Amino acid sequence: MDVAAREWIDEHEAKITLQDGRVVWLRLFGTVSSNPAQPGEAVITHLPFSNKPSKASLERQAEFTNLMELAQDVAARDPRGLLDLVRLYTRPIQTELLLSCAKSPPHGGKADIAPHQLFMPRVPLVLTSHSQYPQLDETQFEVDLAKDPILPGPWYRERYAKALSEVGSGKKSGAWEQDRNHSVAAILPWGIACVFGGNHSIAAGILSGEGVVTPCEAWDMSGLRAKVRCDGIHYVEIETGKPICKMHDPKMGAVFEIGRLLEQHQIKPLRRL
Repeated sequence: MDVAAREWIDEHEAKITLQDGRVVWLRLFGTVSSNPAQPGEAVITHLPFSNKPSKASLERQAEFTNLMELAQDVAARDPRGLLDLVRLYTRPIQTELLLSCAKSPPHGGKADIAPHQLFMPRVPLVLTSHSQYPQLDETQFEVDLAKDPILPGPWYRERYAKALSEVGSGKKSGAWEQDRNHSVAAILPWGIACVFGGNHSIAAGILSGEGVVTPCEAWDMSGLRAKVRCDGIHYVEIETGKPICKMHDPKMGAVFEIGRLLEQHQIKPLRRL
């Protein structure tokens, strides 16, 4: 590739003009290893200059970078704190799901989030479906509704009102207890729980701060992390370096990469004590 001119836009970004007149845009994204004995990692994103990310994309990347810098700092101090960051970064999504039914017309709340929708919802299921990855013994895990990242989607106003008014210590139905209606899948390595059934009562348990669920399924999706990385603008195929899709939520992009740190430090979420 013959280069006619180079122009640095900032310390991470460069505009390259080739001899044939084509212009490409390069951006470097790197991470610092929390282990001094291990090297950091860097990815160069290479796109035609006409496809340079928008201002909004670069703002999302800056947010992603800040989120990951905190994750690296936590990992260097005590990697067990990474589980708290997963809770923190997924909390806005959980809150929006819990609020949706209240803000919307009856029956208009957002649906629960399936595992394939966590990071790359529009990518073919052959890559993102949990069923493509190893299934684990679900009895080895438990989800604490008071603190763990569980994502129910209460959608029916009347059921939601009934659950909130009746379920919980001191209320008509008493303290929250798991029953056959509660269907939850634990998704590793992030320790996120997706809800397939019992959305309204699980939401009530979260808001009352009580209840523990044994998942009906548990899946190890670390194989997805081995195929894909997030650079703050795109989810990128590791083998080819080609973008798979845009990253729209910096918080979930950071959660995706925190999964890498959790595995590096052998931190196991949702383990039954």
